[in-house]
Amino acid sequence: MKRNTETKTSAKGRRARVLLRSLVVPAAVAIGMFGSGSAFAGYDCVAYGNGATATFQNYGEKLLIKDDSSDGHSAVAKIYYGDGTKVYWNPNGAGTTRTVDFDIPEGQRVEVAACIGEYDGYRIIECSLYKVGQA
Repeated sequence: MKRNTETKTSAKGRRARVLLRSLVVPAAVAIGMFGSGSAFAGYDCVAYGNGATATFQNYGEKLLIKDDSSDGHSAVAKIYYGDGTKVYWNPNGAGTTRTVDFDIPEGQRVEVAACIGEYDGYRIIECSLYKVGQA
C-alpha cells in the first residue's frame, strides 16, 4: 500500500503555520504595547540667526543660546511651546553660550528662533525663522 506523503506534508505544514501564528501574533501585540523605547521620540532643532544660534536639546529639555559674533549685540532665543512664547537673553558676549533648563512634557512640540538684540532696553533687532523640535 502506497502512502500519500503529500497529504502528510500538507498536514504538518498546516500545523507548523498554526503554531507559528500562535507565536507571532502575541509577540507583535507585545511589541506594539510596550515598544522598544519611549512612546514619543523627541528631536532637537537648531535655529541660526545673524550672529546667534538657538538650540533646543530634547534630551534634558535644554535651550542653548550662543553669541556667534562680536558685533556688540546680545544673542537672544525665542522658544514657543505649550501656551506661549518665552524670550531668553545671553548678554555675555561673543563666543559664550547660555543654557536654560526646562520641564516640557514629553511629546510636546517646541519651536525656537535665534535673534540678536540690545540687552540694555531688551530690544530685539532681528530673528531667524522658527525651527521645530519635540520634547
